[in-house]
Amino acid sequence: MESRVKATVALLCVACLSAGSAVGKTYKCKNAEGNTEFSDTACDAVARQELKEHVDHANARLDQDAIKNCLSYLKSSRRFADPDSVKITGSRFAWVAVKGVGPRRMLHLEVLGKNQYGVYAGATAVQCLLMGDGRTVSTYPYELLDKE
Repeated sequence: MESRVKATVALLCVACLSAGSAVGKTYKCKNAEGNTEFSDTACDAVARQELKEHVDHANARLDQDAIKNCLSYLKSSRRFADPDSVKITGSRFAWVAVKGVGPRRMLHLEVLGKNQYGVYAGATAVQCLLMGDGRTVSTYPYELLDKE
């Protein structure tokens, strides 16, 4: 009796495995309207590329807004001898954990500005903590939970 149960279980397992391989994969795709669709055929490579380009373009615009806002904030809040001469020599974004708030983007800029003699001096590293929208500079005091 016990051997008959084991044989039945074995046959069921083989049947499940063969049925599972016949089902295939399920793909999650975006249609022309941007809605999510599930299909048993692969997503259209052109549509996927167009979606990626749209997302990349939106992220680039968001990043440019954040950089512009951070630079504007720095010009108004720091003591530059000539705020109009300040230019960015480097930038990068990183995610940080803010105490009592959670994850936020931090913008790190290298800025160069003219000194009191009208000469560009060494670049200065500055940071701007961004609000939840990813583009507005936070002017509130904050404490980071982990250091980069």
